Amino acid sequence: MFPLLIRNLRHLLGLPVGADEPVTSLAIDEQWAVHIGCEDDMVTVLLPLGPAPDPLPDAALVNSLAQWPPVLLDLSEQGEAILWAREHVGRLTAEQLHALLVRVAARAAALMAPAAAPPAPQDTAEVAGRKA
Repeated sequence: MFPLLIRNLRHLLGLPVGADEPVTSLAIDEQWAVHIGCEDDMVTVLLPLGPAPDPLPDAALVNSLAQWPPVLLDLSEQGEAILWAREHVGRLTAEQLHALLVRVAARAAALMAPAAAPPAPQDTAEVAGRKA
């Protein structure tokens, strides 16, 4: 079932079919590549992110129970951030796997985005709409 799922995903993305391999890697953008594998009928999606930002932003870690399967964050012993998700191969279609990859990419972007700089202080008279 996994080879068919990956073939359908590649077709959906307009990519060449490729060989049936136990692990498939797809480039999300210039920075990251996602790895999709299947063992014991469980599809695992892994996205290594590199060194984890310190501190981790809270917004990137919030998971909604309505989003299935959940995207999880782990840290390796070397301090590398890894996003991953897992689901039974029989419960995934190519469209669902694609949606999961989109969520993983969005979570990666949120997690690894530099923290927003605090706003510059403004003169209170200027804020009130008049110049001092």
